[in-house]
Amino acid sequence: MTQAVPPRLSAPANRRHVLAGLGGLVGLASVGRAHAAGPERLLSGADTYVQVSGLHAPVTASFAVVGVMTIEAGLDVPDVTVRDRVNGTLPRVRDALRSEVAQYTSGFYRFGNVPDADLIHRRMQRAIDRLLGAEKATVLLNAVIVLRSR
Repeated sequence: MTQAVPPRLSAPANRRHVLAGLGGLVGLASVGRAHAAGPERLLSGADTYVQVSGLHAPVTASFAVVGVMTIEAGLDVPDVTVRDRVNGTLPRVRDALRSEVAQYTSGFYRFGNVPDADLIHRRMQRAIDRLLGAEKATVLLNAVIVLRSR
């Protein structure tokens, strides 16, 4: 009886898996350093910066999920009382921003195109203005990434 041999990956595919694994390890190390610095100093050294993580939305095409859009963003909140309010209601802030991302991916974004960061920013800024009041905080986009599903 012969034993089944697992298929070997091609050299480029094997390199991608190795690089993806190394990238994950580097990402975990940077997250650990960021958490040690405290919640307000993850991506910026400014005291007025509040990071809002976890902004993900599915990307669909032909009635199927084909990927996910991930947005790294933060808020510049100069007023201490408003910043304390943002930190106290961060789940509501995150929900408002995530809703805007989901609406963008379901209505405006077409898979394969470059995301319109200006439109995303305007939508997110309007949501923050509705939640906190006009000109209380400024949305800062750090990254807009679309990952394709397998």
